Amino acid sequence: MAASAGAFIGVLEELAARRGSRDRLVPPASATSVAFGVAAIAMLWPDLFPPVALVASLIVLVPGLEFTLAIKEISTENLVAGSARLTSAIGDFLLLAFGVALGTQFAAAAFGPAQAAAPVALPAWATLVAVAIAALGFAMRFNAHLRDVPWVAVACVISWTGALGGTVLLGPDLGVFVAALAVGLAANARARWSGTSSMVMMIPGLILLVPGSFGLRATELMLQHDVVSALDTVFSMLLVATALSTGLLLANLLAAHLVRFRIQATGKRMVYGVLIALIGLALTWLVIASGNSSDGFQTEPVFSYQVLWKGFVHGLGICWLGSLVGLWLMFSSFQQRKLEFIALACGSAFLGFGSILLIINSASLY
Repeated sequence: MAASAGAFIGVLEELAARRGSRDRLVPPASATSVAFGVAAIAMLWPDLFPPVALVASLIVLVPGLEFTLAIKEISTENLVAGSARLTSAIGDFLLLAFGVALGTQFAAAAFGPAQAAAPVALPAWATLVAVAIAALGFAMRFNAHLRDVPWVAVACVISWTGALGGTVLLGPDLGVFVAALAVGLAANARARWSGTSSMVMMIPGLILLVPGSFGLRATELMLQHDVVSALDTVFSMLLVATALSTGLLLANLLAAHLVRFRIQATGKRMVYGVLIALIGLALTWLVIASGNSSDGFQTEPVFSYQVLWKGFVHGLGICWLGSLVGLWLMFSSFQQRKLEFIALACGSAFLGFGSILLIINSASLY
């Protein structure tokens, strides 16, 4: 169903391309025709799930990429270009929603209320086939050169796997940040290696991630006067677009500076710096892992609060011992560094008093 509707939309776009003055009528005309056709076929094919078929048919017209680029330009203070893109994307969303609503009303008047069937989940291998077909479709859509088709496929695979991994790490809305970062880095690396444009990989990889279907769904909900659900969908769309633009900005920043990056430290300084960085990463992971709010409230964390409290108390004791070692090392240069020695001694005394007090009363304080 979606393939047939997509072919129909392609014919309409080809006809509109020959008559440039009428190309703005393509989105609403396509949406009206496809919505009416999906509703008609759903009457004959009860197992068809109309919302999925409708979105899959119209996804080529949804301005998800334009909306994401608008958020990116606004975030980089290109306000004029970003505002123009954003206004154009919102206008396209409204035209599509109007066409869908009009086609749905025509179908309801002609065939009666639609009977929505329950969606059926596809097997895992179907996703791999869909990614391969999407890569081929993107290559045809953007008139990619034959030598660039494998790179388009690689970008789609990176985007898909990055989205899966990011969803596990950050959730479905923010997980696309990881995918956008991976696609951006891969596209910039390939561009630097081959001397060609990074857009060859970046655009196909991003199209799999952009929140275009969110915008279409939000406008449909607004037309149905379901304001609460529409606002929730709009927020999710903005969050996904922001995550994508942030991932792209970070990828461009890393790609611009990694080539010029040179390690300045050597010997012990580099070893100490790496150790401190690893300790910082470990502490950051401990902070993240110690919290858990998947149900909206604090549930059972990986590390209990009692364990964290004991770690804090004993950490103060270790810092106190470290300050004593520092005093011992500075004692030989007491005459040259009296002020530093006295300040460290006062801090060590205060830290030792607090550490001993907390260790003695740890159980009662917790």
